[in-house]
Amino acid sequence: MGLKVLGSMVLGFVLGVLFPVEVQLCVTYKLQKTCGLTGSSVEFPCSYPKHMQVIDVLGWYKITSLESKALNMLPAYSNRMNFLGNGTSDCTMNLTDLRRTDSSTYSFMYIFRKASGARLTCKGYPGVRLHIFESPVRMQADEIVGANKVPVKNKTVAEGQRIMLTCVPTCTEKPNNNTAYIWYKDRGQLNGSKANNLSFHSIGEKDMGIYACAVTGYNDLPSSPFNLKVRRGPRNTVVSGGGSNKDGVPPLTHCHNAQCSIQENFNNCQTPRSMFSLCVMLIPCFCMGLLIAIMVSIQLLIAKKKAEKKIENRGCAVSFHGPQHCNSDSYVNLDIDTLSPVYETIDTVLAAETVYDNIVPAMR
Repeated sequence: MGLKVLGSMVLGFVLGVLFPVEVQLCVTYKLQKTCGLTGSSVEFPCSYPKHMQVIDVLGWYKITSLESKALNMLPAYSNRMNFLGNGTSDCTMNLTDLRRTDSSTYSFMYIFRKASGARLTCKGYPGVRLHIFESPVRMQADEIVGANKVPVKNKTVAEGQRIMLTCVPTCTEKPNNNTAYIWYKDRGQLNGSKANNLSFHSIGEKDMGIYACAVTGYNDLPSSPFNLKVRRGPRNTVVSGGGSNKDGVPPLTHCHNAQCSIQENFNNCQTPRSMFSLCVMLIPCFCMGLLIAIMVSIQLLIAKKKAEKKIENRGCAVSFHGPQHCNSDSYVNLDIDTLSPVYETIDTVLAAETVYDNIVPAMR
């Protein structure tokens, strides 16, 4: 508590140094904030102390984050700003033909002389904040949970929930009980309801649509459209046999065995969106499987080639005198380790040829 008091004292001291008491209380505004509709007019009630010795009236200013500009110097306000002050203590202003760009803060300024003769400028802070709206009402959607209201998110509700749409005034904080309202759904007027709210005790798919509301007398200024969406919930009604319910929604049957559950899941997936999602998931799987199959085939082909080359090399390891071919059918199956002893005589016969070579000259 001491810190709050100390903070207030420091703030008061700073304001007293920067803005003397005479400057702080130099203008009184009846409203700190006000609002108006586009095309309408709004009044800024204003007054300043009668004992002030006013030297020069500067008039109303538009305050922005960067600077302050006199309205009588802005072409956009030349024909729309009317000063209603009496020149003594009343500084009320009226602004007509309101536009969206008029949303800002406005203050009244003048120059006065203190009793000591010093000249001071009254800048009229903090001024009046003006808000501009396109419609006098706006739409608000809430879910009723017990005695509480929970704002609806994304304009989507679940089937069976208790929902309330409320037509909330944009300018006045408390609605007038005598005000009558008009409700619209899909651009058509709803008959029978003139209250500022529309209730759905158990909302369903038939309640989906674009809603809007308006105040009687301002039919041409309805609220912004509210696209209410209802998310379908699970069905608990057991139906035996074919047909459909009164709402035109295909009946759902509870399944108590695996075959029935599979058939139900299959039927529930027969929508364009489900089929499209299924195709999107299957295409990458198919491509991956095809790639794996190609890679396996290549590996098998390489292994087969290596095996054939190994067999060919083993067949060519046998050596004989005379012209031979590795691919010849006569020698491809010969194996040195399994040769019969009969073939060992070949070396003996070949060695004996030298004997006969030496006998031939003697015979001649």
